[in-house]
Amino acid sequence: PFYGAGAWTISVALNGDIDNYQGLRKELEKEGELIAPEVTTDTKIIPLIIEKYLQQGDDLITAFRRAVNDFEGSHAIAMTSNIEPDKVFLALKGSGQALYVGIAPDQYVFSSELYGLVEVTPFFIKMDGETPRIPHVPDTAGQIFILNQESPGGLEGISAFCYDSASLNIQEEHIRKAEMTTRDIDRGGYPHYFLKEITESAFSVKKTLRGKYLVTEGKMGKAVVFNLGEDVVPAELRDAL
Repeated sequence: PFYGAGAWTISVALNGDIDNYQGLRKELEKEGELIAPEVTTDTKIIPLIIEKYLQQGDDLITAFRRAVNDFEGSHAIAMTSNIEPDKVFLALKGSGQALYVGIAPDQYVFSSELYGLVEVTPFFIKMDGETPRIPHVPDTAGQIFILNQESPGGLEGISAFCYDSASLNIQEEHIRKAEMTTRDIDRGGYPHYFLKEITESAFSVKKTLRGKYLVTEGKMGKAVVFNLGEDVVPAELRDAL
């Protein structure tokens, strides 16, 4: 491998879907990869695909680019690795998600919403995962940004290119200023907007399910009874609950 043998760590976050996750998993297994039972979601397949290309001799940038090209579906991906710990890798393709890269005097910050940036900086670049680099050629859509914390900052520390490896020429005119401020964000007493979202997510799920099920007492003990059809809650899920 490009980096030699070692204990690699690859950490990823996914917003969206890897529609061909099952197919990618089967391909790895066919190639002799022993996949841990814990790999049960599309997010968890991402590091394995990156690792596959690392083992083939690619550097981390190439491995990341080749991996995201394997993924079908609209997605936003963030990746870090101890191989190059001074960098954050971002990838965006499709129209279902967004990625904003905030540019501050002494740091970068990225987020799926502007709410996550304006507390640090109003200046940002919005990645474009939808517009093909070559008109009417869908395979040329998708952008990759690499943020380098060892750089002087600003645009100089951002490497940008398309999924097909063509370089993106990011200029000052691509930097925009957010019209909202921290006063426009309802944080509900939380120190950060996303902490509010994380904390309230369980309540959102509970609110969504309210009135759609009830817990009954029977001869076999407690049971969950759903007021939803088979198309919403399949029998397998009902039995598990």
